[in-house]
Amino acid sequence: MKPNENKNYEAEKASHQSIQGRDPLLGQDDTTRLGLKSEREPPLRRDQKRHQKRRQKRRQKRQSSSQEAERDYEKTLSNQSSRNSVSPTHSLPLVRDTVAMAEEQLDTFFSVSTEGRQSYNDSEISQIGRLLRQTHSAWSRVPRTYIILRTIDCLQHLDQIIELNEFFDYMLPVNQAGVPDCLSPKMRNMFLNSQKLILTQSMDLERGADGHHCHFAKGDSLPFDRIGYLGTGGFGEVDRILSHISFQEYARKRVPRKKAFGGRGVEALKSIIREIEAMKNLKHYHIVKFVGSYTDPKYLGVIMHPVAECDLFAYLERAGREDHAEIRTFFGCLATGLKFLHDSQFRHKDIKPQNILVKQGRVYLTDFGLSLDFEDATGSTTVGMVNYMTKRYCPPEVALWEPRNTLSDIWSLGLIFLEMVVILKGRTIEWMDGFLGDNGSYQTLVRSNSTGLVKLLTELRQTGSLSDNVTLIWIQQMLQEKHILRPSAGSLVTSITQPNSNEGPETIFCGICCLAPDNSDSDDSDDIEEENFLRDLAFRTRV
Repeated sequence: MKPNENKNYEAEKASHQSIQGRDPLLGQDDTTRLGLKSEREPPLRRDQKRHQKRRQKRRQKRQSSSQEAERDYEKTLSNQSSRNSVSPTHSLPLVRDTVAMAEEQLDTFFSVSTEGRQSYNDSEISQIGRLLRQTHSAWSRVPRTYIILRTIDCLQHLDQIIELNEFFDYMLPVNQAGVPDCLSPKMRNMFLNSQKLILTQSMDLERGADGHHCHFAKGDSLPFDRIGYLGTGGFGEVDRILSHISFQEYARKRVPRKKAFGGRGVEALKSIIREIEAMKNLKHYHIVKFVGSYTDPKYLGVIMHPVAECDLFAYLERAGREDHAEIRTFFGCLATGLKFLHDSQFRHKDIKPQNILVKQGRVYLTDFGLSLDFEDATGSTTVGMVNYMTKRYCPPEVALWEPRNTLSDIWSLGLIFLEMVVILKGRTIEWMDGFLGDNGSYQTLVRSNSTGLVKLLTELRQTGSLSDNVTLIWIQQMLQEKHILRPSAGSLVTSITQPNSNEGPETIFCGICCLAPDNSDSDDSDDIEEENFLRDLAFRTRV
């Protein structure tokens, strides 16, 4: 060893010894502060180290997220046109800054000054979710769970909870049995007590019959994003939305408050809300589900499931011979759905192809809302014109302002059945209208051309598959001008599902879903399991 190095070593050794002599915290068994290994640490020092390790893990995760964001950003830039003058090397600090800024903004929601807060509102939860998209994309799917875990200092378990794929925000609030298993007993109790932080009114919006109508004030954040346009009806607009809570896609119908309530004010609002609440109890394989409802300063909103591929009008327009077998099942399924609706004391009042949805070969009756439920199960006759009803499918008594009841729905469904069998016979709706225009009273409206209808049924009976002729018998009965001569939905279902053996196979005009012993009057467990599986699958594919 060189002389200078030897002197430095001796000086350093002497310095260490002098420090040991002066500092009461350092002795023979504890020289940690000098960089030497200790045999035993005080409890306070161990707690500090554990806290430091947790902070270090969080910092590493942040760095990992930042690096992932940088990689994605580099990939995006590499795919851009050569006209883009942005240099990846110059833009990477911007990505780091974005992640860091998002982390800082998240910290403001959990600072010391907010430790005593009682709850988070929908707007704050939505903002936290948006910030998490920039830092931890998987966490952004469960912002409410994130808030609870961060509040009780258990954020290190969130990745494990997500990986298990067994817990989601839409499950909140939960009881003791519903708390994630990875939490300790003490943490489980803290989790339960902290749920009150995130229980906003929007949590009720997707609970169906268990939820309540929500009222959003001006400036309130709605708990979903509009992701597409579906159509416009007589009352309002229908669009596709994505929930911030369950990440499930729904159809939303928005009706301007003036159209929904007119000048009737609060009483009209209460009446419609009562009706919608009753509709939430309707559960049938061929009726759309009313998930929830809300009002804001401008609109009445109704949330429904599922989001269909198309309506029956569009389906029949593009249907080919390969679709005929599927179309045949629609007769029994639609009749069964209407029977359930009538048995539940509801009339539809606006049955038309645009109000029948088709998804994966399954038909759904929809848009029967805002028709008001009724008390008299035997028919509930009322008088008045439905001003939004489509003229083509409007039954004779409604057009003439005469008394109407559930049998008015039968007439409208009968006209849809007629259009379906026209397609099965290899014709088109335009051909049907042309035939009526050339025969009888020369009116294309069926209700105004009874003679032309008889000739049309005769023509159809002589063309196409003879096995489809049994449908013409039902149609002739359903389109009787006098409503008292029409069959009820129940007798129609019986005719379709148990036809005369001379008319053909008994299962050809009804799906197997409506031939079960319980007649599929409500969603069974298989249907519920299917929905839960699809929801969980959608969640996994988005993360």
